[in-house]
Amino acid sequence: MPTFDCIEKPLAMLFYRYGRAVAKRPIPFIFVPLLITLVSALGFLQLNTVSDPIYLFTPTDAQSKAERQSIHDLWPLRSGNYVPGRAVTQSREVQVGPCFVCAVVSGSKALSLDHRVSSRWRQHPR
Repeated sequence: MPTFDCIEKPLAMLFYRYGRAVAKRPIPFIFVPLLITLVSALGFLQLNTVSDPIYLFTPTDAQSKAERQSIHDLWPLRSGNYVPGRAVTQSREVQVGPCFVCAVVSGSKALSLDHRVSSRWRQHPR
């Protein structure tokens, strides 16, 4: 079996010298790493977390962002305009059935559909 004395002996000597240096002066080997750790940890105070999945996982020039913005411009969220069957999530995502998609594609019928749904909701007693 081959021996690796050309690697093992210099490494053994290096760690022997390092051990002697630590044994002679242990204070710098304790406080210098602690000081470096504390200085590095100060960066966490400047850390700003971003948890918006739309910002994190959607490309900046995605068509979905433009479509989402047009929906928010056409139907802004205000008090009193809740439509049953449309769940609004925290990021203002609107989840609706295929009827809504057909209305957006057909253009001017979208506003009439929104008006009809809103007026039917107002007619029902709470």
